[in-house]
Amino acid sequence: MRVASVAPGVETLRTYHRSWLTKDLVAGLVLTALLVPQGMAYAELAGLPAITGLYTSILCLIGYAIFGPASWSWVRIPPSDR
Repeated sequence: MRVASVAPGVETLRTYHRSWLTKDLVAGLVLTALLVPQGMAYAELAGLPAITGLYTSILCLIGYAIFGPASWSWVRIPPSDR
């Protein structure tokens, strides 16, 4: 089994262009600025320490970067006609 079939994000590193780095860093910072406070707030609402939401936000971002492009990890809304 190839690594690319399980973690396509790792395979992307082979074809990554340095010109994309600035835009990817800006996108990452914007996403972090939005998700970290949201994760901390959800943790507080659940009665957990805010640091739990911080860890969850960061680990989810790392997980999506590695496994996100995989065909088995679709995030979508199911159709309403089922």
